[in-house]
Amino acid sequence: APPAAPPTYLATRSSRACAVSRRLLADGQLEEALETIGMALDLSRRILDAGPGGKEREEKEKEEETEGEEDGAPPSELHESLGPLYYLYGTTLLYSVEESDAMMAA
Repeated sequence: APPAAPPTYLATRSSRACAVSRRLLADGQLEEALETIGMALDLSRRILDAGPGGKEREEKEKEEETEGEEDGAPPSELHESLGPLYYLYGTTLLYSVEESDAMMAA
């Protein structure tokens, strides 16, 4: 089988994981939404790391580490296709904090 094409921003935004997460968020099921988004992020990173250029990225990261040019997150964590998932994750965390603040004030 040919290797899967790397994910894109639009493909992720219209993915089942994003749709399910948005529905869970709208229903107030914040923990379930965070779990779903977390699993989707992990899977997407693995796909990116295993896909075309994945090995090249790993080699480049090793070179940068030996040169002392550590810039933080590995490239797969900064791939544009993860944007919708990071946005949903942040939004869900924000609602979770707001909900816990409201519960503490009550």
